[in-house]
Amino acid sequence: MNARRSTWGLLACLALGSSDLVLLNSVWWPAAFAQKAPEPVFQPSRPVTAAPVVTAAVAVTPLVAPAEPAREPVVLHFQTSSFALTAEQNGELERVAQLLLQNPLLRVRITGHADRRGVEARNVVLSEYRARAVASALRSRRVPAEQMGIEAHGSAEPLSQGTGAQALALDRRAELHLVWGSR
Repeated sequence: MNARRSTWGLLACLALGSSDLVLLNSVWWPAAFAQKAPEPVFQPSRPVTAAPVVTAAVAVTPLVAPAEPAREPVVLHFQTSSFALTAEQNGELERVAQLLLQNPLLRVRITGHADRRGVEARNVVLSEYRARAVASALRSRRVPAEQMGIEAHGSAEPLSQGTGAQALALDRRAELHLVWGSR
């Protein structure tokens, strides 16, 4: 584009027979083009008077911060070696999705967890699949991806220290942490 404009500027110089060139906005122009035009002087046709001041009452709605989201995370539990969501969990996810859709500044951090059994590398992958399954379920409910973040913790953050079936069942989970963010 600059080459074309520069060419036009040089052609204008040749047409006017001018040898004085001035560089304006990365384009060479004849010096006659560079002279600034005089500022027009405003001359009103009739005397200017001050306009009357009009005041109007405007109702101002106070800005109220939305209610604070739940401090406790929403916890969804899974079967052993599974990341499938149940009908009960889908109902809970529907409630969370509605909350996120109504509050665009609300964010959800989804953390996946696994129990202590098995190899840790496999537990991390399984916990990531659990977090992704929850995120996918929220996306299917039209929650924007910008409002979600996922983390995989494997078995690093157990809820219980026991080794029984109930203790291990508590650790197979995905947690949804609701936090206020910015756009």
